[in-house]
Amino acid sequence: MKNISPWSLVLCVWLISQLHPMLSVGQLRAEGQDPPPNPDQVARLKFMKDSTQVYSFTTSETPAETLRVQPEPALSWTNPVSGLKDGTLFFWTSPEGRPYAAAQVFLIENGAWLHEFQSLTTSPFQVTRAGKSVWHPDKPGLEWKAVPGSSVAAQSAVQRLSQMKAIINRFSANDDFEGDSRWELRMLAKPLLRYSVPGQDIVDGATFAFVHTTDPEVFVMLEARTTNGEDPVWHYAIAPMTAYALKVSLDGKLVWEKPWLKEPFPQSAPYQILVYKL
Repeated sequence: MKNISPWSLVLCVWLISQLHPMLSVGQLRAEGQDPPPNPDQVARLKFMKDSTQVYSFTTSETPAETLRVQPEPALSWTNPVSGLKDGTLFFWTSPEGRPYAAAQVFLIENGAWLHEFQSLTTSPFQVTRAGKSVWHPDKPGLEWKAVPGSSVAAQSAVQRLSQMKAIINRFSANDDFEGDSRWELRMLAKPLLRYSVPGQDIVDGATFAFVHTTDPEVFVMLEARTTNGEDPVWHYAIAPMTAYALKVSLDGKLVWEKPWLKEPFPQSAPYQILVYKL
């Protein structure tokens, strides 16, 4: 091996330092390096996270329970078909992590920020901002049903996740984009949330999403529930995350659908869109 002089080594290091800024994001990732954060994206993410903090969610149970928004988005997404470049998905959950509501936060072409809400529970709850009621769904956001032909929930969490993935793969979904085109939705491989609520006999639960590009359009929730000490059995529930018409099938058979919802959306409805104003 030839010896390298100290000055040659310094020159090599300097050349590399000059070339490194010219490397593309793809090259940096290929070399195992994360590209520097985009300042605009960082600022928008902070803005979106902060905007979810203005709401107060409380259950209608006795005593009332405060729901908390997850501090980080469950998903960051885009939808080029709709012209949406930067959106996030947040969940409000019970202390055990069971979801009660979801909201997508995104910017539309006219410069307005929207919060698109969906109830993910059968129970009513109240949402206020600055002490004023802005949403109070009094109808169930979903309906739970037993998964046909599924086996009893497994003993271990790893095995139960495998069961959930096998069940979710039996579902398919599509939406009608603005009523003029049908889109087959893609299922995200990993659940957005996973939880258990022993006090309510929920051994395991997870929330999966079907997406349009990466934009969530409909949730399929799975829970292993036990009744009267019996072995836990798998149940499913479906909830929209869009106003557009949706259809969901299980084993190729239609099991759920909804029409295209149009404004105005009553505050008592399980689906709501609010314009976010500072």
